[in-house]
Amino acid sequence: MTQEELEYYSLPKLQKLFREKMGEWRANDKGKFLNNDPEIITKYLLLDLTNPETLEDWKNNWIRLPLPIDPENPERGLWGMVDWRLWNPYISGGMETMGLMNLCPHEPISTPTLALLKALAHQEGIEI
Repeated sequence: MTQEELEYYSLPKLQKLFREKMGEWRANDKGKFLNNDPEIITKYLLLDLTNPETLEDWKNNWIRLPLPIDPENPERGLWGMVDWRLWNPYISGGMETMGLMNLCPHEPISTPTLALLKALAHQEGIEI
């Protein structure tokens, strides 16, 4: 995950959207512990649904990191949250870059995940 992706994932309006679309934390959901130290590496931890203290900790201290594409529950992934009626995507370099014609017509975005996050931010009226 790039620093720019993490900045988008951390946006309060996007976190609100993620909570609405994803519902309760589930086993294998990914998250990042809230901290202000950029040196701390993002850790993906498996959620222990059998431990109420762990679940409460996740709800209060972790940001959600939805998968770019969730194969089991598409609506819980970034791709499934995008309103595709608003976008004209293109992919180049064998999935290495992705662009959104409506957002940046001549400039591919560095990663497909970042393109999806930017599309969601734009949909939610977030200016960065």
